[in-house]
Amino acid sequence: MNIARATSWEGSAANAEREDGTPGSTLRNAVSEPERRYLLQYLLLNRYMVTRADAAEEVAARTQDTGREAVSDDDRTRAEIRLEHDHLPRLEAAGILEYDRASTMVALRPDAESAVRAAL
Repeated sequence: MNIARATSWEGSAANAEREDGTPGSTLRNAVSEPERRYLLQYLLLNRYMVTRADAAEEVAARTQDTGREAVSDDDRTRAEIRLEHDHLPRLEAAGILEYDRASTMVALRPDAESAVRAAL
């Protein structure tokens, strides 16, 4: 995983205009889903890479408004599947985070941090 890419946030897809011409709407769309917001808040809070499984447990707990210890294995698995197949690819395509499928590590792109903080 190459966290320090040469591409800056300002030049990434996350700041691109949508078909309606609205600047930054890709970022707004990325944070419009509660599970994606929970994931981004968790990454901001931890300020380091986390595993997909760890992120799924946190997202499941926040979705259920409970502690991580109360999350069932089924809920954790469902959250991990949603992250893997929906949320992580969307956030990665928007240039907001990096996801290494081989190691299952997820990291907020450093050049996206201030924009994500502002959007949340």
